[in-house]
Amino acid sequence: MRQQFSVATHPSLPIVLFSDGFLVTVAQLPVEVTSVTLMRGLVLESAKYLKKLAAQENLDMTVADAYRLSRGWIFHNML
Repeated sequence: MRQQFSVATHPSLPIVLFSDGFLVTVAQLPVEVTSVTLMRGLVLESAKYLKKLAAQENLDMTVADAYRLSRGWIFHNML
């Protein structure tokens, strides 16, 4: 039996459903959150984590560096 992960959103409410095939987790987001602000936050958080990981592992470059995913670049191009 293979376990699958899925994500679904409610069409009119700010609710996201996450399921691993056995358990469903419901996340209610603030009303003012849009898909752009949510994705922007995820990308910024990921870039921060990748830079920290690169420093810990003495890596030359991360994907965030390769694609120039800095805070200023993201805000400038997403607005």
